[in-house]
Amino acid sequence: MTPKNIQANEHHNDPWDDHGHGSVVTLNYTCEGKAEVFKERIEVADANMKAKHVGVDGDVFKIYKSYVIIFQYTPKGTGTLAKITIEYEKLSDDVPDAIPYLNLLVECNRDSDEHIAAKA
Repeated sequence: MTPKNIQANEHHNDPWDDHGHGSVVTLNYTCEGKAEVFKERIEVADANMKAKHVGVDGDVFKIYKSYVIIFQYTPKGTGTLAKITIEYEKLSDDVPDAIPYLNLLVECNRDSDEHIAAKA
């Protein structure tokens, strides 16, 4: 749905478990024109429509000690509101905030939304 940003993904457990709870996935993506890799473990809480993508390896760990992406979904009218949060701990004070990664996630979410809207 967003090939200009995410070039490939690889499941490390059951291929029939489509990015569900406990899945471990490696993503090859581009952030600000730079090819990077991110390995994540997915934690899903269906009751509150929340998905956590807990970083376990990848390029972000060159500058961050911890890195978690949280998607929170809330029904709104005929659609859904998506809230994206990044929780991270810098390795040092001179490390920049994760704004480029947040921008990437917003763009991927926009691409997904456009893809779904085109199918409707």
